[in-house]
Amino acid sequence: MVRVLNSHTDTIHKSRTDEHYHRTECGALSHVDHHEVEAVGDEFGDDAVSLCGRCFDTSGGY
Repeated sequence: MVRVLNSHTDTIHKSRTDEHYHRTECGALSHVDHHEVEAVGDEFGDDAVSLCGRCFDTSGGY
């Protein structure tokens, strides 16, 4: 699974599998500049980042 990192908030989101303009399952990055967003793999597990609560069931809300 490809994940999307918002480097401004240090939050990881689930990437959409289609070409939808929201880029993420939750749609939270539709307004974020593409310079602040990067694709990361499953192995990205830096403790300095958090998981989006709307994309991942194991996290709190957004």
